[in-house]
Amino acid sequence: MLTLQWQSNPGDDTWLTVRTATALTDRPVVIHLGLASAALAPGLQRLVQALLRWLQRMGAGATAAPLAEVWQAGPQGAYRLEAVLGDGRNPVPLEPRLLEALQSAEPTVWVLPLLPSEPSNAAERCLPPELQRQHCLFWQGEAIEDLALSLLARAGITSLDRRVFLSYRRLETQPMADQLFEALQRLNYQVFLDTVSNQPGLDFQAQLFEHLADKSMVVLLHSARFQESPW
Repeated sequence: MLTLQWQSNPGDDTWLTVRTATALTDRPVVIHLGLASAALAPGLQRLVQALLRWLQRMGAGATAAPLAEVWQAGPQGAYRLEAVLGDGRNPVPLEPRLLEALQSAEPTVWVLPLLPSEPSNAAERCLPPELQRQHCLFWQGEAIEDLALSLLARAGITSLDRRVFLSYRRLETQPMADQLFEALQRLNYQVFLDTVSNQPGLDFQAQLFEHLADKSMVVLLHSARFQESPW
């Protein structure tokens, strides 16, 4: 069973809750989506709807309409993901649930800040030191809902972890890389392609290493002189 709880407003004591009746992993899964900025409430709703659509496609749709309930940590030993959405500008409070999860000795409990990709210093700007040590997920523009697959993967549901890094030599396989990028995007893969995924004005090599570490698959487009590339 998966339990999904989210806030409608920052600081709410009651969380909207949906559950599935279908087991998705070898243990229960709990995902909490906290809200640190009221301005992100519409985006959070889109993210929740994207999560519910993916669960439906997996044959594990929600069993009922959302209920207003108190926050629940979930059963002992569950895969538990404590996420919080920040706007990248205002401070994200270190809520008790986040602190408890950070201090947990359980290897199945994770804390995940969700932030916009702009400003580029969003994590340093708004996260307390304890959360700055956590790996963050970033969304581009207004597309918070694009994080749905990564959230499910981080919560222990790995069958939909579709993060792909395309490695190729521009001089030989740029057209093929572009076509593959478009095709995989249409199939709901999250694809890194250096010509469209890197942010301008930031260190190119550092971005490559960051994206490479974040992906679950690397696709190599081999060509005659592929091995001559220093990359």
